[in-house]
Amino acid sequence: GFISPFSTVQVEVVFNPHTVAQHTNCFLVTVEDGSIDPVTCTVKANTIDLPIFVQEQNMYLKYCMVDRLYQDSVVLHNRATSALRIKFEIPKVLKDHIDVLPQNGVVQANSSFSAQLKFIPLPSILKDCKKYMSDG
Repeated sequence: GFISPFSTVQVEVVFNPHTVAQHTNCFLVTVEDGSIDPVTCTVKANTIDLPIFVQEQNMYLKYCMVDRLYQDSVVLHNRATSALRIKFEIPKVLKDHIDVLPQNGVVQANSSFSAQLKFIPLPSILKDCKKYMSDG
């Protein structure tokens, strides 16, 4: 993008780790005309192990056809000694294709919570979710 002289720009960094560890990433900020040397920004973040976990991280829906409903259960477990609130958030690009009921809930201490995942791939799914698809 373009930054006017003597101005600032806020950059949003989305952090969505899949492992518990210390994570580091470097970003290179350059000026198009080359008037200044590139600046390296290092971002560090730590993850922690949460007491809530998903029983099955992957769902295999076999072969899916457009405009057909596919359903499966999402089971969350709470290994804490107190109840915890949960909220399912669906990415914007998938909102027309996926729904989870209920969207909010409470997982009781040392217990589990089951929600229903509903998947209806509409004809627009290939265009809507292109960045999530592989060539294979």
